Amino acid sequence: GEASGKSNAAKDAADKAREKAGEVAKEAKVIEGQLANAVKEQNALQWHINLVAKSVSPRLIDRKRFAQLMRGQPKASVEIWYEPNDEEAKFLAMQLNTSLGKDGLGWDATVGPFPNISPDEFHAQLRSEAGGGLNGLVYAAKTETLDLDSPLEVLVRAIGLSLGDLSIGRAMIFPNPQLPNDHFIIAVGHHIPSIPERLPNPPKK
Repeated sequence: GEASGKSNAAKDAADKAREKAGEVAKEAKVIEGQLANAVKEQNALQWHINLVAKSVSPRLIDRKRFAQLMRGQPKASVEIWYEPNDEEAKFLAMQLNTSLGKDGLGWDATVGPFPNISPDEFHAQLRSEAGGGLNGLVYAAKTETLDLDSPLEVLVRAIGLSLGDLSIGRAMIFPNPQLPNDHFIIAVGHHIPSIPERLPNPPKK
């Protein structure tokens, strides 16, 4: 009888141990799920922080990528205008001049600030719109085209991608029939940070 009682006690203890083990396993699974969610949220937050940091940092041209994207394109001439008294805009304009000019693609490139009094209405319009364009840039050419393989569209896309553009939209282009063929103007305006109002989903790898 004593042995039977001990056996039953041992069985009860074993059942309770199994029950406890099941509860612990369930708790461990819940904690594992919480940890996975925490890691996911942390990664999304870090991606968001990197995006914001990139948005508020000075604009930088990836010259190697730019050269690759412009490979095979015909040479042209370009005027690069930037907002006076804006060191960040000047910095980007100088990068564009280096990438496009004799030390880059070999184009006939000139760079300088917009005059305080614009020489004509067209330049005044470019200057006023420059800060609101995609990447803070607007472009001008003799004609505007929707042909994605046109020299102008290739140039716009190459600059946008080499800046690491994450935004979605079409660059602002102003046609001016008075401009020569194969001549472009790039207006560099104030860098306006594009900070998302809500936490976006990071791109899937």
